[in-house]
Amino acid sequence: MVQGQAQRFLLRTAAGIVAVGLLALVLGPQHARAERCVPWPGEPKPLPQMDAEDDLLERWAVLRTAELAQAARELETSHPARAHRLWQRVLCIDPTNAEATAGIGRVPLVRMHRPDVRRGRPETPPGDAFASLGVELAVAVPRPDPNAAARRALAKALTSAAEHLKNARFEEALASAAEGRTAVGRLGAAADASQTAELETLGATAAIALGREAEARRSFARALDAKPDLTLDPVRTSPKVRRAFDAVREQRGQP
Repeated sequence: MVQGQAQRFLLRTAAGIVAVGLLALVLGPQHARAERCVPWPGEPKPLPQMDAEDDLLERWAVLRTAELAQAARELETSHPARAHRLWQRVLCIDPTNAEATAGIGRVPLVRMHRPDVRRGRPETPPGDAFASLGVELAVAVPRPDPNAAARRALAKALTSAAEHLKNARFEEALASAAEGRTAVGRLGAAADASQTAELETLGATAAIALGREAEARRSFARALDAKPDLTLDPVRTSPKVRRAFDAVREQRGQP
């Protein structure tokens, strides 16, 4: 008895599944079309079709399909997905429109694209949107800069040294120059010559303002080591600083 009830239950379940499947086959396309053809903002509700009984709505349908078709044709190459959507819209208004059916065939909706990915320099994609789908994607993976922290420290030291010197805080300017010098040491050969020369010039200027001539000359010597062609602005640099700088250059035999 139990076995018979189980068999009847299975038969009823199978029949129900088949009935639901058949209903989905019958109503599925209609339901999908109804959802796809919901009026857009500014369009009449419900969406008119070419065989509308109202002459005004039929005239609107004719003009609207012409407008959508023209836009779709213009977008097929540059924006195929948008063109596909517009061609579908034409079929909502005119289900027998042959041009829209052909247009959908030309611009199938791309749901997923997985191009080949390789390392290297990206190629210039073709002008055609569909042809560009076959172009490999070149991914440039930046290598981490091992000297990034030292570069930031040097830039910060330069900014603070210049600010302190501008506000006549000479001791603070020397301290910032020393911090920057530590960063230059960490960078080694990777240090920027212009930044190094600028830092040492700021330190030398602060040292001269404090009467520390020997310290200023050492800073100028390091500046010239980094940038042998270094020159000072004769307008923005005080005569005392220029004299100390020229003395170091003369001592080193530099013109």
